[in-house]
Amino acid sequence: MRAKEVIAAFFLVFLTAVPSFSQAVSSRQAQVKRRSRLAQQYLSERRPDLAIPELKVVVALDPQNLDARANLGVLLFFRGEYVDAAPQLRAALKLQPSLWKIQALLGMSEERLGQQTEGRQDLEDAFPHLQEEKIEMDVGQALIDSYTSTGDLPEAATAVSAMLKLKPTDPDLLYTAFRLYSDLTDEAILTMAMTAPDSAQMHQMVARVLVRQGNFIGALAGDAADPAWRR
Repeated sequence: MRAKEVIAAFFLVFLTAVPSFSQAVSSRQAQVKRRSRLAQQYLSERRPDLAIPELKVVVALDPQNLDARANLGVLLFFRGEYVDAAPQLRAALKLQPSLWKIQALLGMSEERLGQQTEGRQDLEDAFPHLQEEKIEMDVGQALIDSYTSTGDLPEAATAVSAMLKLKPTDPDLLYTAFRLYSDLTDEAILTMAMTAPDSAQMHQMVARVLVRQGNFIGALAGDAADPAWRR
């Protein structure tokens, strides 16, 4: 075959392949639209069990589909399927990093999968940006649990303080605050007793504890031992 004939044959094959490729793309796009409509329909009917398979097909056909990734991740999260939810939530967040609710759900998924470092980081990043009370409370509680599990009591106290601004009379939050601040008080007294047992501040701390216990005589004796009191 002459050179010109070879070149002509190559372009002929290439050109005849173009329509097939275009048809495949068009067919895939049509399927994505159809499956997405079905998923939305099932979601409106409150049938996540039917919506999830449709969204999985959409994600397989169009991995860059943000809505499908996010919706699939959210549905899987609330079904407790954190192993499958986390990759979808992470992919959605990569496509659009400012999806704070998605990042919050990702953080809670990671925490429940034992990925403590990643989970805490995602929760910390998302928490200040959340606007809905329910998820803000959920994330705040997740952070408190994370901090207390590693003994980071000041960070836990900061989180509970932020939550009390939303629900200042919530009994559970008030009890959590009481427990955390009591633990911080005990920790401060223990540290002071070990590092500066004869200091004026140590005597004042003991006196305050005794006053709260109703032991006013002991409190006065403690204050009298404070050199600052004698001056």
